[in-house]
Amino acid sequence: MRETALLFGKVLTRPSEALGILLKERAAAAPAFLLFALYTLGSAAAAAFLPASFMPEAPSSVFGRPFAVYLLAGTAGGAITTFLCAVFLPRITAILSAGRIGPRLLLGLAAAFAYFAALGVLKEYPAALALAAIPPAAAAWYRFRAAGESFHGMLRVLLAAFAIGSAFLPLEGLAIYFSSSRLYELSTIAMALWYFIFLVKALRLAGGTGAPRAAAAVFLTMTGSALFLYNIALLLPEEYQALLLLF
Repeated sequence: MRETALLFGKVLTRPSEALGILLKERAAAAPAFLLFALYTLGSAAAAAFLPASFMPEAPSSVFGRPFAVYLLAGTAGGAITTFLCAVFLPRITAILSAGRIGPRLLLGLAAAFAYFAALGVLKEYPAALALAAIPPAAAAWYRFRAAGESFHGMLRVLLAAFAIGSAFLPLEGLAIYFSSSRLYELSTIAMALWYFIFLVKALRLAGGTGAPRAAAAVFLTMTGSALFLYNIALLLPEEYQALLLLF
């Protein structure tokens, strides 16, 4: 627990030092996993009290569920996106660093848009949705088998980054207590921005790439991971789809 507390503080106040530890070969993974668990537990607890007025666009079935339901959904969603980002972030960074960033970024955005458009067309056909999930899942598995230490280092970084979310949980709790949707939205935006900057810094330290390419890699990887999670969510019963995407 002491190592976890130290890592938590370093992620928030000395991110470069924290990343130096996390990216070190054969670094301990347990503290980072505990930070993921802490955020998942805290966010599930907050979701159990989340008012529907904070997310009017979400279906009513998302709200008022037991803590265990939110915990399961948060664990599943977090695990899927974290695994995909750990697998693809180093690879996409390498692709964007291999030449001109403009054409590669546009190609990545076009692929993401095509995937999203395909899901919109196929969402009424479960068998087709399952087939659409196979290529990215197979690519992720292939990259996982070939990635080696680059995967493990990035996985530790991504898990430790949940310390940032945990730091915002008290603010989200205050927003829920005082029924302030504006405070909740601002805390969510600030958390996402901090998380994004932390990952960009991690890629720059890991591969020596420039900030624009690192930022583009983080954006493309997170977008692709979110689309794959959406693909998986569409295969679930309707009342569980939004729950998986809530986190």
